[in-house]
Amino acid sequence: MADKNWALQRKLLRAKGTGFNAELYEWFKDIDDADPTPSGRKNLRNSLFIQANDTRNSALFKIQFFRDIVQRVHNRPTIIGQPKSFFDETVQYKCQVFLYFRQSLASTPKGKLPLAAEISFRLNETHLTITNTDIKKLATDVKQALVIGVNKGYKFSKSMVLNRQYFFYYLFRFCSVNRINS
Repeated sequence: MADKNWALQRKLLRAKGTGFNAELYEWFKDIDDADPTPSGRKNLRNSLFIQANDTRNSALFKIQFFRDIVQRVHNRPTIIGQPKSFFDETVQYKCQVFLYFRQSLASTPKGKLPLAAEISFRLNETHLTITNTDIKKLATDVKQALVIGVNKGYKFSKSMVLNRQYFFYYLFRFCSVNRINS
């Protein structure tokens, strides 16, 4: 009974349209069978074909070798989800604002690199609804708060480094509130 089952399984693996041998033909479709000269790829393909007298172990070895060594399936990333192009068709992205900060060279200790920081947030606008005037107003508001303001902008110091999360929270709230109020 076991031999009959293996014979049916082997027949399925050798099937021309759907079996493992058909997959080998598809993978090595660039090989010309009419060309009599042997090549490494042709020899590899021919040695991987499941023959009528192969045992289960030899067939399993050939399939495993093809998957792991030839196709290198284990090196491919697993992708779960939808193609990004499908997602782009249905979602309008909100505009994103990036603010970059860098410590002044005068306040940087000798032998150290200046600190750098970055914050980003999204506006409740899309590229279709925002205008250049809105963008310039937001830029002016941020410049007023950070550079020109009452205290002539913010200065990074040791206390600001310790309070960086609060600083970013305040900056985000400032930009959000001014955006909503205008």
